[in-house]
Parts: sequence; C-alpha cells; structure tokens
Amino acid sequence: MCGIAGLVSLKDGHDITEKIRKMVAAIPHRGPDGEGVLVHENVALGHRRLAIIDLTQDAAQPMSSPSGELVLSFNGEIYNYVELRAELVAKGRHFRSESDTEVLLQAYEEWGEGCVEKFNGMWSFAILDKSKNRIFCSRDRFGEKPFYFLQRMDGFYFGSEIRQLLLMCEARTGNRDLLNRFFLGVVGEDIANTFFKGIEKLPAGHNLTFDIAAHRFKITRYFELGFDEDVAKASFDENLERFTDLFEDAVAIRMRSDVKVGTCLSGGIDSTSIAAFAAGMHGGGASSKFSAITAKSSEVANDESHFAEMAVSHHDLNWILTQPSYEDFASTIAEVTAAQEEPFGSASIVMQYHVMKAAADNGIKVLLDGQGGDEVFMGYERYFVVHVRQLFRQFSWRKALSEIRAIRRNNATMDYPTFVKYMVYFSHAGIRTKRDLRRSWFLRDKPSGIAEVQNYARAMASPFSLQKFDLDTANLPPLLRFEDKNSMAHSIETRLPMLDPRLVAFGCSLPAEQKMRDGWSKYILRRGIEGRVPDAICWRRDKIGFEAPQATWTNRHRNEMVSAIRGSSLLDEMVDLKRLEEKNFEFDAASFWRLYSAAMWEEANSISSLS
Repeated sequence: MCGIAGLVSLKDGHDITEKIRKMVAAIPHRGPDGEGVLVHENVALGHRRLAIIDLTQDAAQPMSSPSGELVLSFNGEIYNYVELRAELVAKGRHFRSESDTEVLLQAYEEWGEGCVEKFNGMWSFAILDKSKNRIFCSRDRFGEKPFYFLQRMDGFYFGSEIRQLLLMCEARTGNRDLLNRFFLGVVGEDIANTFFKGIEKLPAGHNLTFDIAAHRFKITRYFELGFDEDVAKASFDENLERFTDLFEDAVAIRMRSDVKVGTCLSGGIDSTSIAAFAAGMHGGGASSKFSAITAKSSEVANDESHFAEMAVSHHDLNWILTQPSYEDFASTIAEVTAAQEEPFGSASIVMQYHVMKAAADNGIKVLLDGQGGDEVFMGYERYFVVHVRQLFRQFSWRKALSEIRAIRRNNATMDYPTFVKYMVYFSHAGIRTKRDLRRSWFLRDKPSGIAEVQNYARAMASPFSLQKFDLDTANLPPLLRFEDKNSMAHSIETRLPMLDPRLVAFGCSLPAEQKMRDGWSKYILRRGIEGRVPDAICWRRDKIGFEAPQATWTNRHRNEMVSAIRGSSLLDEMVDLKRLEEKNFEFDAASFWRLYSAAMWEEANSISSLS
C-alpha cells in the first residue's frame, strides 16, 4: 500500500525531476517508509512506500525489471501473489524479492495487459514500458485504490491523490455539475469526474494506456460483473458450502502481511463475521490477541458497541474502543476535509477518521473491514422491495405475500407502511425526483430531472441489476473513496474480504431467495457464520449503518457551520443564501451538512471559480 505519481512532459525544457519530486512530497502520509523517483527522457515515475509485504529495500519502488525495460510504480496489494509467483517460477522466472510488487511486474512481462485479469487484489499502478514507448496503467475491479489524472498542454499527470495534480494547476476550479448533484443529495458517484474541473479518475475495472510518442491515451474496460448461471442453478446446501470456502479464503489471503493486522468491528454481521474468521487464523495466542477497533457513538439510537462487546468476548479479542467527542469532531473537521479532498455527505466520515487514528495509535498497519457485504449479499432494506417485486412478476403471489409478512416479523424497521414507502420511493423516479427537488429549494439552478434517480428506478428491475448498480455507481464507489482517504491519512492499509472478486461474482449470482429468506436479509451469510458468532449478532433484526452522533455534533457546531456557509463565495453563486438567512438556516439536516462540507472544501482547497 503506497502512493504513486507520474508525468509525461509534452514540452521541452520542463524540469520533470523537480515536478515529480513535488508530487511525491505531497503525499508523505501514503508512504512514510520510503520514497523514490525515476526519470527516463520525458517520463517520470514516483513512489511513496508503506511497507507491508517484504519490508526490505528489495521491494522498493519505482521497481525496474532486470532488463530495465519495465519500470513499475504500484499502490495496493496482490493478495494471490504467492500462487502467481509459483506459477511464474514454473515458467522459469526468478525473483530477487519476496514482494507482491515484483510478482506484478513479472506478471505483466509474462502475460502483458491480460495480467490484471489474474490478480485478486486492489491496485492502482503505472508501468513504463520502454520497448513499446508507452505507459500502461490499471485500477482494480471495484475501485478500492484511486487513480487521478490531468491532461494539460504541457503534459499528462497522474497520481494517487488530487493534491498532487493541483500542484500543476494555476487556478482551482470547482465542478459546478457535480456540486449541484451533491447539493441535490444524489446518491453515488461520477465514475470519471471529480469535484475539480479538469481532474479526472480512471474508472474502476479499467486500464489506461498512454502512447508517449503520439501524446495521447486510451481507456479500456477489462472487467464487468457477470452472472454465473451455475451458481444460480445450484441448491442452497451446495452454495452454502461454497460460500464458506470462498469467504474463508478471502479472509485468509488478506491476512498475508509482514506487519500487524487488525480489524474494524462495528458489531454488525459483516464486521463480526470477518473478525470471527480472522481471529481463528491469527494464531497469536494469549500474549498477542487479534485486535479489533470499535467506534462508540454517544447517541444510544445508533450505538452498536454492545454488540461489538459480545463479539470481543466470544472471540477473545484485544478490544480498542474509541468514542470521539464533539471536541474531537470540532478539532479535526478541517483535517478530515483536507484528507478527503472532496465534499462528503455526513459526519460518519469523521467517525471513520478516528477509527483509523486509533489503529495508527496502536501500531496496527493493516485493517480488515466489511465494505461490500451489504451490496453483495443484499443487506439493505431496499433489496426487500426488489425481491418481492420479482416474486410478483413471476406470479408467485402467495410466496410474495408470505415474504412481506415475514419481513415485518424479522426486520425491526420494515413495518407495512415503511415497506410500501420504500416500494414507491425507489421504484418511481418521478416521485423521488420531486422529493429531492423540493428538499433542495435553496438551489439557484435546479434540473428538470435527475438522471441518477431514473437509473436507480431502472435498476430495480431485478436483484442482480440493483446489486450491480450499487457496486458500480450508486453506493460502493463513494464508500471506498472515503475509506481510502481516511485510512491513508494515517498510513493504514485497509483490506476488504467482502470484495474478493470470487465472492462478489458468487454472491451476486445467488438466487435472491438464498440471500433473502423468511424475512431475513443476508440469509446465506447468516447461515454460513451460524455457530461461529454470537446468535444475538447472527440473527439481529435491526440494521444500523456506520454512523456518528451527528445530531449532537452539529447542534453544538451550528454557529460555526452557519458562519462557513455565509462566508462561502462558491455557495453564494449556487445557493440562495438570502432565503436561507430569512429562514434562519432552518432546513433539513442532510442538506445543511452538505452545504457546510462544500464550504469547508472550498476553503481547504482555495477554489477560485466554478465551471
């Protein structure tokens, strides 16, 4: 896990060595264990190292092949590097390090661009291929690791963080369209654009190839989630056995590390199941228990720490409990804003920031986390709606009505009125659009329709299409962005077993009735961990998202929030501040937070204009 940087100078006389060193120097938090740069003609690669596997200098980057024809700068982990290394050795290849970095480099040398299809991991990398006079770049299937780029008249620049590219910009311009979407409360994330005009992202599951001689690049997709008919046709017992094997291996290969590994533990099903499997693999004994970090909320309604405590006791974990106070929030909100680089939609991101801080304070460099579990195994309440709708379409009316009754019985939040409300809200784009526009009355420029809402309604056509939409666009991408920024701000690597590509393909291909049965969400996951975790967690009827005591914090922080909004020239251009003043800034809490976050982002990044 590290930070990368790179550039191709398109004008003579530019000091590319100075530029690449500045880009590397901008991200010390992503790699406190080493740095390096390599310049070849008008191309430069840079790297910051967070040493996780092979802590020696043999694994330092940028890493060159023995011939010197290939140079790699890599951020991430290839978890199946042990197996790939054995395959490459069988082909006659030799290794000088124990790192996954060298496995990646030799895999490219052996299989070319197709190497990425063999990787089980998270990555963002660039390979300078001197013989082909090109740079080959790639981002992992689901976008766990970031890759930003900027095309200018004087060159092509890329890196792990936006701040590296801002160094190359004379002015910093906000992206008006993305900000408007953000203020409307549109879920999801633009897969290619950022809140900074001109700075783009390589989409997840894509490669970028830059032709150095022609001074142009192309982006191609190498991964798209498919549907496995064999999984869909298999019996529940067959799939339950396969799930257990896949999940166990997904955790096991993410335990590979030469530094201390711990886990996030909210007390929910996903984090507890990961903790249970990981603790069993840890093998540290009483002298070195497996560590779990829990964030405790001061608001009883969203505090899950009592469930986390059950898991700690059951698995004999070393429990690290952090309870950020309002003072912690107030003193770090500027830090979090700077770390995130783009506006964010709730104070839960601040809560997560303090989890990562607790890990760093306790010497943990690798953290497992449960991101992806809800998308892969249908953990959100809206999945009940798409499941029941499918049963009706299949004319299984009796089964559909029975499922609705079971949902009411086994889900604490889904009574009949709530189910109907979800059915209408998520399935009808017009109704949802009117609600979003009415809530955003303060915007100067309101669209006639919201494309993302229409896309969401279309995704409700089937469980698979909704899961794919959540994974590709609507839900997972921003969660991964928040996690990467928060973890790397504290030089922490997070690993996500639920996003093992084998597990994702398997989970999304399961028949819906194997993921939702008798009113239970994530049914196959619950059955797979039954007996391994406390029953009170395995068969929880409630679901609490990872939340901060936002109401408490923002009530006490109201004056500061109002002041930031009033002082924002960006908001003055996009929002009717006069009407907000007339209403004494009394409007819905979510919109209030978004305006505050944008004002803080504007200040932190010296945004000078909108476009």
